[in-house]
Amino acid sequence: MKFKVDNGTIRDAAVSAAGVLLILVILGLMAAVVPAQWTRDVEQTSEGREEAQEAARVFRQIMSKPDRAIPRELLERAEAVGIFPDVVKAAFIFGGRGGDGIVARRTSSGDWSVPVFYNISGASFGPQIGAKKTDYIMLFMNEGALRDLLDDKLELGAGVSVAAGPIGRTAGAGTNLTLDAGILTYSRSEGAFVGASIKGAVLTADNSVNKAIYNLNGSEILDNPERPNKTALPKELRTLMQTLSRYGGTKPPSAMHVGPGSRFMNTAFVSSTNDRPYLQISSQTDLAREIRSELLTMPYYSVFDWIEFDVTRDGLVTLRGSVVSPPDKKSAAERRVASVRGVQRVINNIEVLPLSPSDDRLRERLYREIYSGPLFRYQVGALQQIHIIVDRGHVTLKGFVDSVGDKNIAGIRAKTVSGTFSVDNQLTVDGKALS
Repeated sequence: MKFKVDNGTIRDAAVSAAGVLLILVILGLMAAVVPAQWTRDVEQTSEGREEAQEAARVFRQIMSKPDRAIPRELLERAEAVGIFPDVVKAAFIFGGRGGDGIVARRTSSGDWSVPVFYNISGASFGPQIGAKKTDYIMLFMNEGALRDLLDDKLELGAGVSVAAGPIGRTAGAGTNLTLDAGILTYSRSEGAFVGASIKGAVLTADNSVNKAIYNLNGSEILDNPERPNKTALPKELRTLMQTLSRYGGTKPPSAMHVGPGSRFMNTAFVSSTNDRPYLQISSQTDLAREIRSELLTMPYYSVFDWIEFDVTRDGLVTLRGSVVSPPDKKSAAERRVASVRGVQRVINNIEVLPLSPSDDRLRERLYREIYSGPLFRYQVGALQQIHIIVDRGHVTLKGFVDSVGDKNIAGIRAKTVSGTFSVDNQLTVDGKALS
């Protein structure tokens, strides 16, 4: 038997074999590349989850100590917040710092965006030896400071003003709340949390992590915080967002309008916490908001004071409530309110509680009793939520709680404190006063 194979058939077979071989090579390369890319994405996502978890932990720890926490009024005004845990600063003559963290910004609804991942770096020079880890927190107080992040890189102090942020319940009172400083900075090292200037540090978007989690660059997320898909976020990222909302509050829209047919209410209500929208909307909304800010940031305004106010359309403000003296918080409140543009007259009906060493001791015992156990969570934050008014042994509880059960617990605990003559429990539940 004879076989005949012409040259053309041989050439075609050779070309076909070469094509098959090329396809196999490409498939082999793809098989090698795809798992490698998938592995990198998994690693970057895991890194992001760890960073978010650490950021939430640091923020909770710092905000759980009211005397040394970031004033809640500032957090509510912030356009964005940056949290950088365990930044390593090492030096021997020449030095530097480096670490990872997150930045979250306000959304159009006033809540917080998904965390955007950033690196922090910097350099220093001087007679320094040693190494330490420091937690940094940054508040971006205006749109200008936030815009500088949109380039995926920001040097603190270059083109945007940076200042050490105030801390504590009343620290915001000494701060110009128009916030000339674009960024307020804080640090914690070896347990001490303080306002600290960290000019020269550079923030750079960690887009390897951002792309692995969101498939977006950092600037794309900050420019449009509604863009990322939030339905499948890792648990650690959701927890961080919840933590920011818990302590940082929800900022209302900058402009609030009352249209035809709306109900006008001419009263406003202030407490020393910002977790609940106790400020009732009125035709003087902006004026009422400014008054509220002035009162909340008044020096020495504490858990043992309570101030309310009414404001009318023509700028008449009536102050009510009770304050402990000294210092003279009654006059201070009137001066601060009178300085607000649009206020025409102030009627000051605030009661100054009499000086009493026995009442002072009772306040301390009541504070320890009420804020322990199941009600401890109401203590967290720069401003506490349950106010204790003591007048010659008679106790009035003001503020708000989350449930009727918590209201009852607070009242029962107050009654168990020795030296208490009576307890008037006026705590509010979910924004509705209960008898």
